Amino acid sequence: MRQRILILSTSLAGGGGEYVTRLMAERLKDSICFVFERCSDLPGGGINVQVIPGKKRTTIAGKIIQNLVRLLFIQVVKLKYRPSVTISHLEGPNIANLITVGGGKKVIFVHNTVSNNYQSDSAVDTAKKFLIEVFYTKADRVVGVSPDVVSDLVSNFNVQKSRVEVIPNPVDAEQIIARAKKRYKDTKDILIKERFIVNVASLTQQKNHDFLIKIYSKLREVDPTLKLILIGKGDQEECLIEVCRKKNLTVSLYSDKELRLERDVFFLGFLDNPYPFLSQSELVVMPSRWEGLPISLLEAMVLGKWTVISDCSSAIRELMGQQEGEFEWTAGEHYRQSNAGVIMHDVRQNSLTHWVNAIKGMLDQKSAGLDEFGDASETVRVHHDIENVVPIWEKLVRNLGCC
Repeated sequence: MRQRILILSTSLAGGGGEYVTRLMAERLKDSICFVFERCSDLPGGGINVQVIPGKKRTTIAGKIIQNLVRLLFIQVVKLKYRPSVTISHLEGPNIANLITVGGGKKVIFVHNTVSNNYQSDSAVDTAKKFLIEVFYTKADRVVGVSPDVVSDLVSNFNVQKSRVEVIPNPVDAEQIIARAKKRYKDTKDILIKERFIVNVASLTQQKNHDFLIKIYSKLREVDPTLKLILIGKGDQEECLIEVCRKKNLTVSLYSDKELRLERDVFFLGFLDNPYPFLSQSELVVMPSRWEGLPISLLEAMVLGKWTVISDCSSAIRELMGQQEGEFEWTAGEHYRQSNAGVIMHDVRQNSLTHWVNAIKGMLDQKSAGLDEFGDASETVRVHHDIENVVPIWEKLVRNLGCC
């Protein structure tokens, strides 16, 4: 039962690597996809996707057993389907791809700067960095979504420069625009008519939502009608709810039977279709501590939305209209406006006032009808639309001799 391409990922539900996996499973012909976690809406349309069986474990011993079961299952899958190439996304699937034998050429996609992802001296972070350093060098091809990601792998994890390349994250622009016009047929359709800023990202330390809530608290002092909408799930959720309470901000949760529309901050959880909120927002605000190439920035640009985002990767600089190597912050410069929004110098606590001022400036311009987006949307369509990225994926497979 030969299958030309085997794709491995954690899930198809989510942004970043999961989103790219989903597009890859849809667009690469003669492929079969296996994911670690079941989502409520496995795609149809002829996509060949299956879930690796097993319950999610929480204890250390349980996680070890779970990972061993996954390894064994992937090994059986490789022997059964005998793919010409196995492509994996995200750390867990990447390690599993590289540890197991067979499966043809091994290609791993890295969606974030590894050194930033695992900064602590904890046993878990230390173990992950060790596994990455040992096994990523064994990949036939290592794909980073930005120059920063690739540079980190070469400099800090001994990956050979000859084996790495940058392939941009794709978005399906046509689908995003169409889905942005849809509605939810519940109280979210009322919420979407309010004035709000939005962030679409997993609720993790990387995305810096605690800083965003502090920014919003200051904005609300002068603009009490403005709301904050957070779309995503993650391990920081309870902490963030507590930050809101300390700032005297009222909260409405996705677990509520109905959204409390009079509240300030809305935790909507993961939405399969976040685009109506992106398209109707006043601004998209992303104070991430680090990024590779955020999908939500590309999606916002497709929809012609201004974004206020931290300067945390060269890919972001390029997308925000600043060419790598030509952009240097001058003394006393805290943010810079481009035709796609504002790029912020840093996300330290003493930069809070600068973030608030930048966002207020953007909101004032929008109120005055001065939110012309320029040609940034066209940039995304040329370099990141799925129709232009699929040929790059296909060329990668061909160059490995897997056609």
